Formats: sequence, structure tokens, C-alpha cells
Amino acid sequence: YPGAISQIAEINRFNGKIRKLAVLDSPELYYTTHLAYDPNGERVFITESNSKFRSLVEIDVKTGRKKTLMEVTRTGELVFNRADKSIWGIKHDNGYSILVRIPEPYNQVVPMYTAPFGKALFDLDISGNGEKMVASLSGVKGEQSLVMIDLKELEKGKQHLDTIYSMSDNTLCQFKFSDNDSSVIGTSYYTGVSNVWRIGLTDKKFELLSNTETGMFMPVQLNRDSLIVLKFHRDGMVPGTIPAR
Repeated sequence: YPGAISQIAEINRFNGKIRKLAVLDSPELYYTTHLAYDPNGERVFITESNSKFRSLVEIDVKTGRKKTLMEVTRTGELVFNRADKSIWGIKHDNGYSILVRIPEPYNQVVPMYTAPFGKALFDLDISGNGEKMVASLSGVKGEQSLVMIDLKELEKGKQHLDTIYSMSDNTLCQFKFSDNDSSVIGTSYYTGVSNVWRIGLTDKKFELLSNTETGMFMPVQLNRDSLIVLKFHRDGMVPGTIPAR
């Protein structure tokens, strides 16, 4: 945020007003922090000490009160599982990308899956029922895949990634489950610009949902008919809505 200390904030969708929740310590340059949201508990989980070993911090949305849950986690790419209130993320260690689970009360980091050396997992999302996870997987040659993980099977020790879609020379990023878990919606530079795409989980159909000249990022389904996206502008990212078709 130019001219102000970095912060966690909420933006009113109807009038654009910004309410500061809490100050953010040690932000990163481009993505600021890793963040996950618990809608039922009205809690935001973020990472601080991002230039060091990453702490896990909880923020109460109503009061803005901060509480450090763990001083050292080395874990980013946070996502919240509504089914069991666990937090999942990615921990990097000696060149390996490790999928970890942080169960409530958030005082331990449990390794669940280690990607092969040279592969990196990122952009995690968990289905509404808490049973599936979607993630992006990149390789040393620049190839990227969108993979699905059965969390119930993973907790039993069965480590298997189901590839949904692959690209040898392009990106598959920021994919999240649709509101009915029938598809995933994210972004790709397939057209030369970051546009919004939908991939059906049954038919694997790759559908274009936007056609912008400047780039759209971070799509989130707002309701059955529309998405919230961030559109690239020279002065920063501008939030807005596009139709989900």
C-alpha cells in the first residue's frame, strides 16, 4: 500500500470502502502475505516474518485482534479446510516442495506429501466438502499441470496426484473450485495475456471466460452468474466482476 504500513483489510463490495483490520509485519514485495480465510469463524490466517522462517498469525475479523499461533512454520500457500478447520500449505526444505497440514489448534506442521525433486506445488484450493484439493504443479522445464489430490486418501497414506490438465509451455495458476465443485476456475497466459479459464472436472473441457487486453487475475466465484477478478491497470490491480460464461 503506497505511503502506509502494509495491512490486512476488507473492502465493501457495494460502496468500495476499505476497513483496516490489522497491520502486517514483514510483507513480501509482490504478494504481500499468504492468506487463508475461515468464513464461519470470521478469522483470517496470514504469514508474517516472510523474509525469515514465516510465522502463522490469526486475525479476528470483528475486532482486528492479532494472535501469533506459531513462531516458525516455514509454510506458505495457505488454504483453509472448512470441513475440519485445518490449514494446509506448502513448506520448502532443501529444494523439496512439501504439502503440509496444520490441524486445529494450529501448533504443529504435519508433512503429508513431498513432490519429486525439481517439482513445485503452489496455488492450493480445497473443495467445499473438504474432500479434494486442487493445486498447480510446475517442473524444471517450465511445464505446468493442474492436479487433484484426494485428501481422505492422502490422510490414509495413499499419495497420488490425478492430473486434470497440462501445458508444456504455458501457465495454469490460481485455480479454485466453483461453487458446486463441478469445475475449477483460474488463469492462464494461453492467449498471450492472463485470462480467466474454467476446466470441467468431468469432461476436462478448457473454456475461456474472459478476453482482456491487459490481464485478469485471482478469479473467485461470487455467485452462480458472476466472478470477482482483479484487472491489471498501470496504477495497480482493479477489482471488478465478469459474467461466469
